[in-house]
Amino acid sequence: MCGITGFLAASPLLDQSLWQQVITAMSDTLRHRGPDGGGVWLSHGVALGHRRLAIQDLTPDGAQPMVSSSGRYHVVFNGEIYNFKRLQQELLALGANFRGRSDTEVLLAAVEHWGLAKAVESFIGMFAFALWDQEQQKLFLVRDRLGVKPLYYGQLQGGWIFASELKSFKAYPHWSPQVDRRVLARYLALGYIPAPWTIWQNIFKVQPGCWLEIALTGEVRETTYWSLRQVAQQGLSQRSQWQDTGQLESLLADAVSLRMISDAPLGAFLSGGIDSSLVVALMQRERRQPVRTFAMGFAESEFNEAHHARQVAACLGTDHQEWLVTPQEARNLIPELPRIYDEPFADPSQIPTALVCRLARQQVTVCLSGDGGDELLAGYNRYGRLQSLWPWLNWMPDRWRQQTGKGIRAWLQDQPGRYSGWLAKLDKGAAALAAPSHLDFYHALFANWLRASEVVVDGGAPWSEAPPLSQGTLLDNVFYRDIHLFLADDILVKVDRASMDVGLEVRGPLLDHRLAELAWSMPLTVKRQGMVGKLPLRRMLYNLVPRELVDRPKQGFAVPLAAWLRGPLKEWAADMMQPGLLQRQGYLRPEPIAQVWQSHLQGQKDWSLALWTILMWQSWLQEMESFR
Repeated sequence: MCGITGFLAASPLLDQSLWQQVITAMSDTLRHRGPDGGGVWLSHGVALGHRRLAIQDLTPDGAQPMVSSSGRYHVVFNGEIYNFKRLQQELLALGANFRGRSDTEVLLAAVEHWGLAKAVESFIGMFAFALWDQEQQKLFLVRDRLGVKPLYYGQLQGGWIFASELKSFKAYPHWSPQVDRRVLARYLALGYIPAPWTIWQNIFKVQPGCWLEIALTGEVRETTYWSLRQVAQQGLSQRSQWQDTGQLESLLADAVSLRMISDAPLGAFLSGGIDSSLVVALMQRERRQPVRTFAMGFAESEFNEAHHARQVAACLGTDHQEWLVTPQEARNLIPELPRIYDEPFADPSQIPTALVCRLARQQVTVCLSGDGGDELLAGYNRYGRLQSLWPWLNWMPDRWRQQTGKGIRAWLQDQPGRYSGWLAKLDKGAAALAAPSHLDFYHALFANWLRASEVVVDGGAPWSEAPPLSQGTLLDNVFYRDIHLFLADDILVKVDRASMDVGLEVRGPLLDHRLAELAWSMPLTVKRQGMVGKLPLRRMLYNLVPRELVDRPKQGFAVPLAAWLRGPLKEWAADMMQPGLLQRQGYLRPEPIAQVWQSHLQGQKDWSLALWTILMWQSWLQEMESFR
């Protein structure tokens, strides 16, 4: 796990010493991602920078930037190729030679022997890498299938830049960013910024499952080597032939085993929920020594899940540690969040995630997690509510339902209190009625700000959801949306930035692309029945821990944010959302925000998630001047 950065100049780098300083400075901004070493490489119009977190092959043989045995390719690589030992055996049979034991060297050998397309398709892992092809004079920016590892890029005066985190760009001489107000409106609606967009104009994320090919001439081409949409469509078409052959169990066991390969100390996050408990149980089955596990809870009992984790840890015999978060600890962390996340990011569980990563890093360098199970195997409670609600609405003719919803929303447009009390709830219901598709219906029910473009000054009309799948139910489309957007741009962003801020590598066995492909071929009734989800994972876990530790209400990583904003965080929040301050900044309209704030304080409606998007934007905005 590492941090990568670099640039491709539009003209030769005449002053090599100057550009050596530039790429070194860009790389140094990512030192937290790779505290164990760093290196840079320059040649004519290209520069590559790397910060290393040593996980595989801790010797200098694993250092980057790394050159292939022929000298044709140079690479900077962030992530892990978990099946690198298996691939190495195949490549040895083809005549490849290896000087070290790193997966980076296997990556280069695979590209040399098979070409980039076949090599990437053979990788099981999480990765983002920049590959310079000296022969073709092209730079390739490659991202893993589900978007576990980040990769940003953009075209500026003087050429192209790329990095694992946006903060690296501030060291580039031509960096002069401008906020994209349409993206800001999208952020307020979702609480995160979906790929390919970023908060900055003309700066983008490489899409999951894609690579960019950038020539010295400036020509750019995008290639999709793995498409979630195609995987979903193919899986849906195969459901009628589904047979439970135990493939999920064997795949997950293999995914866990592969992710336990490490030359650095290893542990796991344990929440006590199904996903993390199953991962830890499979880990402990392979280990004679107790697995080191880490949990996070809250002082507020109704949000504290730590005792569940403690029970599972005792049952499995792990070496367990936990940390209870207080409101003051949360308040102390808040000023650091803009630096950690680079962009406005408003998932409140970022706070306990960052703290549990700091706890784990005191003892280990690698942690396994249970991320991905809810999205791939229908675990969220909201899926059950949607399943029961949509048929009730869908009995109405589409045209009548949508016109009714639009009419109510048009009437609310002129109501002064539409952002507070019962009018706000009516607005959400009307938006759900007016939804033209499954995905728009889902968004209307769960958006933080339904009228986000009205809150942002010159925000413009928000763009619609991605087109729905050509086949499949409401829930199939919701699963697709959540994997495509929520998992990639919220859950995985949250974990990557929080963990890499302290140089901790987090690996998710349930994010194995083989499991994702298999999950789409499972009928919905195999994954979920009524309000009970993740049925295959439950059955696996029944064989490893007592059933009473499995069958309990899902709690999730919820944060007592609503109470905090009315209590210990109230003064801070009020200062950040002063109408005069918002007016001077010129990005947000103060009137709707003030209405929402008062509605929350008076207990009319829980607006904590909407308010958190504003507060995280304001916190980020305070840091922006030092970033520009």
